[in-house]
Amino acid sequence: MPFVKGQSGNPHTKDFVDKLLHLYMSGVPTNDIVSELGITKRAFNHYIHGDIAWFNTISNHKYENIKSKRAFSELSHISAEKDFMLTRDKNRNEYFDATTNKFYVYIHLDCNDVVFYVGKGSRDRAYSKNGRSKLWKKSAERGFSVDILKKNLTEDQAIELEDSLITNPCPEWKLVNVYRSKTKMDYATIDWNSLFYYDETSPTCLRYKVGNEGLNKSKRFTHDVAGYVNTNDCYKRYKVGYKGKEYMVHRVIYQMFNGSIRSDMVINHINTNPQDNRIANLEQVKTSENNRKQKHHVFETLHTSNTSGNNCFRFTETEGGSLTCHIYIRNVCGKVITKKISCNKYGKEASTKVALKYIEDMKTLIEKERNYLEKMYAF
Repeated sequence: MPFVKGQSGNPHTKDFVDKLLHLYMSGVPTNDIVSELGITKRAFNHYIHGDIAWFNTISNHKYENIKSKRAFSELSHISAEKDFMLTRDKNRNEYFDATTNKFYVYIHLDCNDVVFYVGKGSRDRAYSKNGRSKLWKKSAERGFSVDILKKNLTEDQAIELEDSLITNPCPEWKLVNVYRSKTKMDYATIDWNSLFYYDETSPTCLRYKVGNEGLNKSKRFTHDVAGYVNTNDCYKRYKVGYKGKEYMVHRVIYQMFNGSIRSDMVINHINTNPQDNRIANLEQVKTSENNRKQKHHVFETLHTSNTSGNNCFRFTETEGGSLTCHIYIRNVCGKVITKKISCNKYGKEASTKVALKYIEDMKTLIEKERNYLEKMYAF
């Protein structure tokens, strides 16, 4: 095959071969190597894969040794700090965007100027038809207009105002809002403190304030335990009945102490025990955060699907036999960031060692960044 002479001299010289191998084994990117030596990528691949007899004779290196040295050099360049710095500015902007007053609350009016929808949003959400319900589309099929009720709100303020307008609309409004959860909205309509009182000696942490003294088939007496174990869900938790409906005990207790629960929030059991309804064990969080707070996250135990024996990373194998080490870490904004290390290329032992150091370094960097941003936001 023809060979391309490069800037480093005649490709048939030992100096050329030694320089190419030195750059390759030092982990220099392929594009930089071919640019410096003035050769094509095709020629470079032929050299490295040992397809050229004279190259192998001059180099006096075995192909496997070359690959292993290259792999070792590449592993040394896997740095949590480097990856962290690449995304730091983007993450900071995203973090601060989530806390700025960029939200607003709006209403939609039909062709007869009747309000049929209340919503919150940012940017051009109020004017978008995407992601709307069937009821909304039916109301807006002949056109709709937009009225911005209040601007420059935080997300929490916008949600609070939106909820209040949905639960207490003007008499002339005909809202078609699909509630995030009707059961969440229903809780706010009941005075739970008039029905129950909180008592940690009760297995449910609730007791009846006033019973029926056995006058009907339910036979509920004053001071009896209120609630029962629900076995229809994927895990057991306590529910309590009221006027033919079932309510989650942990939501009832939280509302008794803290008032209404925001419609976009759920009540999380801090210790991950769904039957521990002590008020100290309950917190109001977003659904996404609640999903993250699983037992293996809270207590740093291994997930059932974990194949590495270590938190934050696992080994995955393809049908072709390729083994990869996958690292999973949540950044300062709570989003999962990933990193892949090829066990076939670097070896399982070396990949594990690098992964553990990467995780430790990245967690330290993220924690420092979180503390910094929290101080900035508080200021």
